[in-house]
Amino acid sequence: MFDNIITAGDIYTFYYTFASNVDFEYISVFFVDGSPEADYFTMLSPIIWLYHDGKANVEYSGLISIIVAKTASSADINANLFYMDIFSDTKITPSLTFTRFEIIKNN
Repeated sequence: MFDNIITAGDIYTFYYTFASNVDFEYISVFFVDGSPEADYFTMLSPIIWLYHDGKANVEYSGLISIIVAKTASSADINANLFYMDIFSDTKITPSLTFTRFEIIKNN
């Protein structure tokens, strides 16, 4: 995903436009080190909450900046992950359809 190691102090901007197939409780994003050296799941940034109580078939668009708090353990792709979490209490599995998904390193 990235050319080098995610480092504490890095700032990334996430631009997005998407719609969900179902109503959802929340969507959040953050950076994670998923390598064995990091016990497979170490948070590199705070959790950013994109939306609460979202509706199906509504287009959501925006941008957020994420400031990384910890440095990844290596340049391995599993140590430099962008993670998105969505929760819905519907019986249908949530699916997001993106028309824009862009992450830019600002520094």
